[in-house]
Amino acid sequence: ALRTAGGINAAAPWRKTTSTRNRARARTRIASSAGTGTEELVTSSSRDLGPTKVAPIGIGAWSWGDALYWNDGWSAEKEGLARGAYDAYLELAEEDAWIDTAEVYGGIGGESERILGRFIRDSMTTGEAGIPLARPKIATKFAALPWRFSKGAVPDALRASLSRCKTESCDLYQLHW
Repeated sequence: ALRTAGGINAAAPWRKTTSTRNRARARTRIASSAGTGTEELVTSSSRDLGPTKVAPIGIGAWSWGDALYWNDGWSAEKEGLARGAYDAYLELAEEDAWIDTAEVYGGIGGESERILGRFIRDSMTTGEAGIPLARPKIATKFAALPWRFSKGAVPDALRASLSRCKTESCDLYQLHW
């Protein structure tokens, strides 16, 4: 996992780092480990998603917290590895970072969203009034499960997703079919 130290990053205020040297080091590590030009894809110009700007590549958090995928279960070690990927991605994508998750990722209980909520909470900075300055953009999904076709199912599921992600809004809410 990449670890950096420092103050608030003005370009991405949810990050608690400012060191250009650490950012360059993170990019070098990712580029050298990938060896495929991934860094250029992540740091190239952002894309428009309606009124929202996003990096060309986001993080798909479908496996975060999923005990079936990992066979031997989700662990603190695996969460640490996911946190390292999250931190490195935020270093590269800065204010255009976005994370894709869903209420059924990590199991039907939305564990992926809970993990994302912890990561956001732990890496976010706040202004003088205690209001968050910024956060990565969040794309999450409603699972159209057979027992959830009532009029209130979508808004109820969105409220639950926002609660798990520890945020008041998401940037893209999708139907996961």
